[in-house]
Amino acid sequence: MKTVREIIRLFNLNLSVRNIASSCNISSSTVSFYINRFKSSSITYDEFASLTDEEIKNRLFLKLPKEPKKVMPDMSCLNSELKRKGVTLYLLWEEYIRDNPDGYQYSRFAYHYNEFKKILNPVMRFNHKMGEKVFVDFSGYRPKIKNPLTGKITEVELFVGVLGASSYTFIRRPQPDA
Repeated sequence: MKTVREIIRLFNLNLSVRNIASSCNISSSTVSFYINRFKSSSITYDEFASLTDEEIKNRLFLKLPKEPKKVMPDMSCLNSELKRKGVTLYLLWEEYIRDNPDGYQYSRFAYHYNEFKKILNPVMRFNHKMGEKVFVDFSGYRPKIKNPLTGKITEVELFVGVLGASSYTFIRRPQPDA
């Protein structure tokens, strides 16, 4: 409190923030912080000088009431919803924010979900020998290809292959009918 008292005393003598900072050997942002607290407390310098350290602490640094906690979405429900076709985390967030306008913004919402997912699905690493394994599958969605000449739209299968050791990915998309 000794430093705070000195800052306010020098401020009362109309010294600049930089001069106060250099004389007290602290940063100018800290000086500005204390001066703004003093100004917002709406007490005079004479009143301030007569206060004890405990009273200064209570008057200048009175803690503001904490904001109420935001509603946390049900993560297990989100996880099961994300398994459905066409559902994205962003879509789920839009529903959440519609129901809770003061809720988390998307970045924080995604952060909490990813933290939940780390606990839910621990990662198990596998070491594959080079050239030993290739993992193949068809994609779940069937893309549509439009023939530029005829305008005919054809639904096709999309083949995906991944090498185990290097994770090199190969995707074969069919060519439209000529």
